[in-house]
Amino acid sequence: IINQIYSHISVYLSIFSISAITTSFIGFVIAQVDFFKEVLPNIRNNLIYYLLTLIPPLLIATINPSIFLQALDYAGTYGVSILFGLIPVVIVNKLRTNAEVLTTTDDLTIKSNRNYEYFLPGGDSSLLAIAIAVSTVIFLKFINQFIN
Repeated sequence: IINQIYSHISVYLSIFSISAITTSFIGFVIAQVDFFKEVLPNIRNNLIYYLLTLIPPLLIATINPSIFLQALDYAGTYGVSILFGLIPVVIVNKLRTNAEVLTTTDDLTIKSNRNYEYFLPGGDSSLLAIAIAVSTVIFLKFINQFIN
């Protein structure tokens, strides 16, 4: 009985995974074809737009099948680390150091000193610790690329 339950779960997970990949692929193709229609409006045959969309990824995936996983790895390490690690540290540091805020309207410039509530305890040392940790992850990934 347990084997039957696991086999049903496996089938449902496979259906879900294939559905997720298919809908993602359809969305990509529609968006990319629309992009090419805007960038290259003089082409009358829609088949050309679809070929421009589908042939380059097909060739790249055929030449190097593992490149997609490598791209995800790089995007996760560098992109996500910078986007959710370093940029928030820079923003918080900027807000903390520039307490004087200029609000400009058409006729009036107002200087105000806002007291921002600190959600992250520890002051600048906690910001520095986060920046060092994120930079270490990025640096180790960068070094690991050249060793392997």
